[in-house]
Amino acid sequence: VIFPHDDDQESSARAWIQQNKDLSRPDGWTPQMTSVEQRTRFFQAEGYHQRFWQKQRPRFLAIIGLLAIATGILDPIVPEQYQSTVAAAGNNASLVALLAMLAERKLDAKVVELE
Repeated sequence: VIFPHDDDQESSARAWIQQNKDLSRPDGWTPQMTSVEQRTRFFQAEGYHQRFWQKQRPRFLAIIGLLAIATGILDPIVPEQYQSTVAAAGNNASLVALLAMLAERKLDAKVVELE
């Protein structure tokens, strides 16, 4: 979808679609799939959505690791008297990480209208 800001952009977009109507990419996309629509109010995504996967992948990996620790993956190398403490620490750290992610959503939920 193209949202032109003025009449010049709209005419340029429609002309490009018309000129390239025979174009086709290997994935099947063609210019006819592109529509030109009137611009309306548009909002930037909240801060916690910006660079979402770059931020979330390490967090998810950390939480999976902490949950693995909580279920006893380290039991073969941790002395028996400390195993329950290590498991509890893994559980607690997982909860802290999840709460931090929820707090980020609340604290970084500012909505910004783009012009």
